[in-house]
Amino acid sequence: MGIVFRQSIKSSIIILLGAILGLVFTIWQTKVMIKIEIGVSKNIIYQTVVLQNFFLLGGPSILLTFIHRYSKNEAKRWVLFSFLLLLPLICTLLFSIPYFFFRQYVLSKYQPIDRTYYDDFYIWIPIFTLIWSYMTLFEFYLIGIMKSALATFMKEVVLKFANLGILACFAFQIINFKEFFISSVLIYLLPLGLLFYFTHQDKKIKLSFDWKIFSKLETKGIVYFAWYHMLIGVSLNLVAYIDQLMLAPLSHEGSSVLAVYSIAIFLVSFVSIPYRAMLNATIPKLNEAFIEKNNSHLAHLFNRANLNILVATAFVGTLIVSNIHNVVAILPKGYESLKPLFLILFLGRLIDVSTGLNQELISITPHYKFTFWAALVYIVIALVGNRIFIPIYGIYGAAWVAAFSLAIYNIVKAIYLKQKFGLYPFQKRGLWVFPIIALAYSVSCLIPQLSNPIIDGLIRTPIVAIVMILLLFWLKPSEDLKEYWLTVKNKKRLF
Repeated sequence: MGIVFRQSIKSSIIILLGAILGLVFTIWQTKVMIKIEIGVSKNIIYQTVVLQNFFLLGGPSILLTFIHRYSKNEAKRWVLFSFLLLLPLICTLLFSIPYFFFRQYVLSKYQPIDRTYYDDFYIWIPIFTLIWSYMTLFEFYLIGIMKSALATFMKEVVLKFANLGILACFAFQIINFKEFFISSVLIYLLPLGLLFYFTHQDKKIKLSFDWKIFSKLETKGIVYFAWYHMLIGVSLNLVAYIDQLMLAPLSHEGSSVLAVYSIAIFLVSFVSIPYRAMLNATIPKLNEAFIEKNNSHLAHLFNRANLNILVATAFVGTLIVSNIHNVVAILPKGYESLKPLFLILFLGRLIDVSTGLNQELISITPHYKFTFWAALVYIVIALVGNRIFIPIYGIYGAAWVAAFSLAIYNIVKAIYLKQKFGLYPFQKRGLWVFPIIALAYSVSCLIPQLSNPIIDGLIRTPIVAIVMILLLFWLKPSEDLKEYWLTVKNKKRLF
């Protein structure tokens, strides 16, 4: 588990760099754009993320699984890869027919104040989705050949630097908002081109569409696998974005509310950095233990990873909660609702990570289809809840529905995992995390608040961090933290 912990630290640094760039972009955007412009651009991105799963038809999962099965059979490998490259283009053309036919109906679902914006950018949504789909395909190919850091760097760093450049052009009035949006779509061609280049460098890409090389049994297996993983991908993305997608049409304020809500979601993504990093490092080990039917080792990895993720998430989340007033102070007027919004969404995220890697473990077993049905429960609860509470309570209604739905979703998966594999994500040692959060936040409340948010943050953050670190070493909820510290101390390096 030690190597997994160290690899997670490496991945966290890349993701953290991208998150910092994203934070700079987000704060700067609030200074130079009105809320409706921010909200419209965010909403279209959310639509694109969900739509790409339909366009990909399970392609990323096939790349991670079947490409390796045919690693020694170059012909089959490239036929499969060629068809995966063709699918997004076909799906885009098929999607565009009803999409443009029902244009006026779709636009009528938005608030009147938003319709002009969505009418201007309507044609760009399928184009954006197509570009993003190809970027995802090449990204997963690189992950499959163990170059995940490179793929992450393209998406988290290169793309965000490019977006900062576009925002700078808008801020200095070199381009208007429409040109900003179009540039933001086309800039994705940059990481796509780089991903294509690195893929081609690893293996010279050979296009072949001789599908007859596969037996009927192989074809059936690939299609069946792709279908269910497409459903899972769509459902999981709806789980992540359904509240944001429903806010613009249902809120009386229209897309403007997404300007505030998207920042709260962005701050929650900071909290999720340890989870994302630990996930990439842990899944291969879990998969290996499951294939070897080493149940004791599987349970050991599962429990330790869950504790590490909970500890790291609590640490980052407490730092943000302690500084949320500083974030609000930096932003323009009109973003004051960010603080309660973040607290509600952070509560939901904490419940999520408390249940551990339940979804990821289920996905590597023959029971992976359960993930889809569990997600479907979440989507139904969220659809009904948002339809009722967003028109009444606006962004707060969406946040509470998201937190409640996430809690139910994860409890259902945890119960299923316990019944099928005897694995229970909740551990007694993990309970120490909650008094640690309470004590560290109490210390933050005792620190006098300074008028300058930057200086306040620079003083408050290290104090809260030191308090949490001391409490973590004292109460020892995770044994890996001490092991990692001893390694750093002995080897005089972070990794």
